[in-house]
Amino acid sequence: MENHSLDSISLNNKKYEQRKGDFKQNEGVELLMKFKYFVPLITFIVPTIIITTLLFWFTEPPPPIQLIGLVILLIAACGTYVMGINAVVKDQEESGRM
Repeated sequence: MENHSLDSISLNNKKYEQRKGDFKQNEGVELLMKFKYFVPLITFIVPTIIITTLLFWFTEPPPPIQLIGLVILLIAACGTYVMGINAVVKDQEESGRM
């Protein structure tokens, strides 16, 4: 009887080790996927900041309220994008696709 329980414990340990190994192998893929998710956001934010900075540099600086509005717009765009990515990832995990 004891031998049977020891066999099941070693079997469970093997399954755990296998899952742990799979996670380590998939960790790089998940990191790459997460970076890939944010490439469109980066390609929106970086040019916006560069173009805005150049416009402010070569023309008259705008009033402070306009700068505050620009910062709020960029923060809101980033927040909305991140919330959308999280919703898609959560839906995919629930459906078992990831």
